[in-house]
Amino acid sequence: MAAIVHSYIGELKIYRPLFAATEWSGAMQSETMRRVARAVWHLPSLCWVLMAVMVLLIPSFEPQSALPYYFASAVYGVSGLGNLIATRGRHFGWIVLIAAAALLLLALP
Repeated sequence: MAAIVHSYIGELKIYRPLFAATEWSGAMQSETMRRVARAVWHLPSLCWVLMAVMVLLIPSFEPQSALPYYFASAVYGVSGLGNLIATRGRHFGWIVLIAAAALLLLALP
């Protein structure tokens, strides 16, 4: 749910106002580059949602493996560290992502 809200708020508060600008310079003059920038914003949210679905579905498959838990934990953990470093701790997203990584490790079969 947090990933979906993150994407929506980013679209509403960042990208719509940004793309409403009529004058662009440099690489952003290209409509393609503006589409890529928007897609790159939403891609992590999509990945987080898909990993959450994967982790929720793991118990329904046999044999159970710890590998998906490790994989998802690594992705959430690296995302959290990236957020922490990039924002210098000013955005609370790093706490949520690192907590998700830790909870996945605690849920190992």
